[in-house]
Amino acid sequence: MPNSYIQKLSDKYDITIDKLESYWEEAKKTVGDQYDDNESAKYGTIVKVFKAILNKNENLHESAKLNIDDFIFIKKEMCFEKI
Repeated sequence: MPNSYIQKLSDKYDITIDKLESYWEEAKKTVGDQYDDNESAKYGTIVKVFKAILNKNENLHESAKLNIDDFIFIKKEMCFEKI
């Protein structure tokens, strides 16, 4: 997951970076090798699972839950980090 996005979530929701990274790793393990032939679909699925894990474990208020705008931010950050 892009470091800038992890930092943004950490600051916004007061969640440690280590905890966010563990949620990301859990999401990656959950998705496993599904969608290996389609990186974009795999990444999108990992993001959805990550959001579900985060929302569930951190009991985020409905208005604070991650939404599609957060996903778009993640994709933009990933593109810039690969350059």
